Amino acid sequence: MGNASYATTTLSGSGRVVVGAIGDECEGWPTLQVSVDGAVVGRTTITDHAAYGAYPVGTAVTRGTHAVTIAFMNDHSTSTCDRNVYLASARMEDDGTPPPVGAGVTGVPAGTALTTHQGDLVITTAGTVVDGLDVHGFVYVRAADVTIRRTRIRGTARTMCTGKSLVVATGTAQHGLVVEDSTLAPDVPSSLVNAVMGHDYTFRRVDASGVADTAGINGDNVTIEGPGCTATCTSPSTPASPARRPTTTASRSTAART
Repeated sequence: MGNASYATTTLSGSGRVVVGAIGDECEGWPTLQVSVDGAVVGRTTITDHAAYGAYPVGTAVTRGTHAVTIAFMNDHSTSTCDRNVYLASARMEDDGTPPPVGAGVTGVPAGTALTTHQGDLVITTAGTVVDGLDVHGFVYVRAADVTIRRTRIRGTARTMCTGKSLVVATGTAQHGLVVEDSTLAPDVPSSLVNAVMGHDYTFRRVDASGVADTAGINGDNVTIEGPGCTATCTSPSTPASPARRPTTTASRSTAART
């Protein structure tokens, strides 16, 4: 799209159009306008020149097959810079794709309506219940007795190369975390990203795919319940590779149940 003013495509599904793009800044960042079936639904500004983000645009549309136009609205250049946008992908928030490995057994239950949360989610209140989110970012649990259920966690393309975890539960204030009936899968699979890293947590019917390790452990009292470990389960009986071996203690209590 650096050399054209608009792109057209046909998308199936419902919700908002989610655009993946990068841009060149020149006295301002590029703005995209999205139209669905001939009607403008909204605009978004692309604010990164290196990492393709996921930008939900405008208002949601009903389920169906839609003609989508994505237009570059503010092309601009000077003698020293040139504003451009480069479109990599476009999809509907709910594109009707069946759930990944473990459908009906692990992961977000089929038919669950998810609300998009753009960016990292930092939880600092004890007893928080997170239910029905689609998190385009990482989750940092910094409080006790947090529950995450029926939630999709994706991370972001920008930090997929830094050896992070989709859920980080390593702080001293965190204990009693439960993650259940959720899907932890980055949009860009990575051998450097774990599904979770932490201590004192329970994974229950979690589908983790496209990651290095399902469960990274740096303390005690970690329990994994149910089928569907789609990546290596880091535990005393299934050690991680030396490069990724978690910190261990003699008192670790780790259970894997089916």
